[in-house]
Amino acid sequence: MKLRHLLFISFVLISVIPVGLLAYWENRLALDKEYEAINEKHLLLAKNLTGTLDRYVQDVELAFRMTTKNLPTMTQINGLDEMLVGLDFRHVCVIDANGLIQRLLCALACPKSDRFPVEVLKKLGIARIEAEKNPGNVIFSDLILNPKGAPTIYLLQSLGDGLLAIGELSPEFIRAIQKAISFGKLGHAAIVDRSGRLIAHPLPDWVSTMKDISKLSIVKKMMNGESGVIKFFSPALKADMIAGYNVVPRTGWGVMIPQPFSELEERAASLRSVVLAITAIGASLAIFLSWWLSGLLSLPMRKVADAANRFAGGGETLELKTTSWIDPTEISDLTRSFNYMVKEKGKRSAELAAAVSEATSATQAKSEFLASMSHELRTPLTSSLGSLGLLKNISYDDLSSESKDLVDIALRNNQALLRLVNELLDYEKIQSGTLSIKTSRHNICDLTS
Repeated sequence: MKLRHLLFISFVLISVIPVGLLAYWENRLALDKEYEAINEKHLLLAKNLTGTLDRYVQDVELAFRMTTKNLPTMTQINGLDEMLVGLDFRHVCVIDANGLIQRLLCALACPKSDRFPVEVLKKLGIARIEAEKNPGNVIFSDLILNPKGAPTIYLLQSLGDGLLAIGELSPEFIRAIQKAISFGKLGHAAIVDRSGRLIAHPLPDWVSTMKDISKLSIVKKMMNGESGVIKFFSPALKADMIAGYNVVPRTGWGVMIPQPFSELEERAASLRSVVLAITAIGASLAIFLSWWLSGLLSLPMRKVADAANRFAGGGETLELKTTSWIDPTEISDLTRSFNYMVKEKGKRSAELAAAVSEATSATQAKSEFLASMSHELRTPLTSSLGSLGLLKNISYDDLSSESKDLVDIALRNNQALLRLVNELLDYEKIQSGTLSIKTSRHNICDLTS
């Protein structure tokens, strides 16, 4: 495997695997994170809406107390009726034990009779009993229909002597703040009374009929005064919902902020898509940078390897170009070291060429010397040996003993000198590879005897 491919694969694995694992983990946690975020947001919305309703209840109770305090004496308070209109009171009256209206302050509407509607008093039975048991306290009734068939909340306060103050409150303000809560595709708010009847809801038919949803698990929890986040099935949307819920302490109204669970899954899917897109971009960038970086690291080394191969094969060796500033220090050091090796090789080659030339000259001089010796020494020696041989063969007997000794000495010395010359010539032939050796059979006993 080439170095660049090895580096590329290594860099890609090192960079992509952590990103991939992070993306995988993020995808798995996306829905959990959405659920946690919804828990916080929906519960916060429910508490904020509950806080708004609680302040509204306090204002309504304060205005009702002020009105009931002044109605028996019919003391006129400037702007009291405008305040009651602003708080959505239809009217406030004081009735006796027989249900006859003794005092009346109209706001949004007035009763058509001097007797308080009997059917309404029957529906207010529990609230009347509670008001009589707690004189001076303001009691909020559950949602009931007034004589015109409109959902209404009544405020009751026992004034003593059989007198009962009653305020008829329209839930328009409650519905208005409910309508202000809208998020996502189907996220909304819903408000119920203590008995689980709807005061405010996105479905008008359910509001007008005061739909009883007390069987829902979330409504049961609100009726018990609980607060939190729950997942439940909504009959209105026919879907699983996730909702934060809280209770208005003074009235027991329940406030819930539901949202389809499918929207959480869609948002989690969108987050997954974003994570996957970022992962893909990161992986692509990592692949591109890995390929570039692997080339940056491997290209100089490949050039060094190619130049080294040419150098080892005896081919032309050129110095490598100096690397750029972005190259690693080690690559720069390797390039400089290789260029130094090339320069040193050139010097050594020049020195070797000079030595070869000198050796060639010496060999040539030696050859010339041996050739000269062969001509200048061998020829006279051959003639001298021939003359001495003739002398010994022809006139040897005529010579004195001293002369014979001299002739023998001269003959031996000439023969020794000739053998030396022949040996030098044979040595030259051995070095030049031109010596011809002839072989023949011999009796080893004759040679060693």
